Amino acid sequence: MGYLTRCILNDEEVKKQDELERGLASKRAAMVGDVRAWAEENRPKASGKSGKKRKAAEKKEKPEKGSTYEKTYVLRREGWTLDQIAAERSMAKSTIEGHFARGIAEGAIDIDGLMPAEERDTIADWMRENPKDGLNEAQKNFQGKFSYGQLRMVQAWLKKTE
Repeated sequence: MGYLTRCILNDEEVKKQDELERGLASKRAAMVGDVRAWAEENRPKASGKSGKKRKAAEKKEKPEKGSTYEKTYVLRREGWTLDQIAAERSMAKSTIEGHFARGIAEGAIDIDGLMPAEERDTIADWMRENPKDGLNEAQKNFQGKFSYGQLRMVQAWLKKTE
């Protein structure tokens, strides 16, 4: 019968067993040493890279800066909707809305047709009345009715028209 069991059955106080604890501590230290030695012997030889070398022909050329926006502008001018452009380009709607906002600011595309004029004017009126507030405050004010992309588009349109 073990010490702990004997103390419980005999209603005795369980006292610290220094010798037992020292023995366990030395066993733990030995185990840690064994694990470290094993890990050192069995360490992977790789440097963290896959080892696959890229051939010169495989290198992808980066598209010209701004060309991604221009592709969106062209599709919009051809009458494509936000959803159609996002699907065609395999991009999130929010990304395309960001392209629209930039295009509006640059004068490359017009806000008309991107959202109903009534919604545009509702957002624009709030932005005019609260010129120091940002998009987060606008989002809170409209309780999520409009996306950040829509808010950015109106913001760009206002800057362009004022």
